[in-house]
Amino acid sequence: MSVDASPGVPDLDQAQMDELVEAERDDPEQTLAEVEFSTDLGLAMAEDAQRVSKGAISSESFWAKYDESATKEFGEGYRETPNPAVDKGGSCQTIDEPAADQLSCSLDSMDAVAEQIESPLGEEDTRWGMVIDLQKCVGCDSCTVACKAENRTPPGVTYNVVMEHEHGEFPNTTRTNVPRPCMQCETPSCVQVCPVSATYKMENGIVNIDYDRCIGCRYCMIACP
Repeated sequence: MSVDASPGVPDLDQAQMDELVEAERDDPEQTLAEVEFSTDLGLAMAEDAQRVSKGAISSESFWAKYDESATKEFGEGYRETPNPAVDKGGSCQTIDEPAADQLSCSLDSMDAVAEQIESPLGEEDTRWGMVIDLQKCVGCDSCTVACKAENRTPPGVTYNVVMEHEHGEFPNTTRTNVPRPCMQCETPSCVQVCPVSATYKMENGIVNIDYDRCIGCRYCMIACP
């Protein structure tokens, strides 16, 4: 019998990787049923937020569609914050003023609610990325624990999981640990869907969360692709 327990790089196509991710994904209806906000609204907004992220619809049409429902559901928290627009380039992260003027949202820029980076970026803007070496990952889940501690997520909620993929046929099998952290998307649907602008994208590309503003609706969790 030959069992290779050392980490390796999975030979997966896109469909197989999607299947692996879906197997770890929580049921969206069950996730939203645990909070006091509308499940149906969350499912619909999450689906359309992903469409905005993919360029299928505009942020303006997204918020025009959900403005009335979001106002009823989230009240002052929604009205006092600008509506994000992840399909806008550069530092512009909110819908156009003419569109916002027709809605219930604030006309301020996202800078009014987002935390500022300590020092402004120079002419040569830096965009950060993170790489995970799958040949070194042993599946210890320390990153999951650290993520929960840093983000103060409630029991049962985590932004980072480590998936396990077994490939080959017994007795010649290998296992690969595949961490699934926040992917820091270029056009993050979690930012688009947030009704109170608690999730936002910094000018250096980092997607962040203002926990003092977060109301726990979990719409960002469902919108995550």
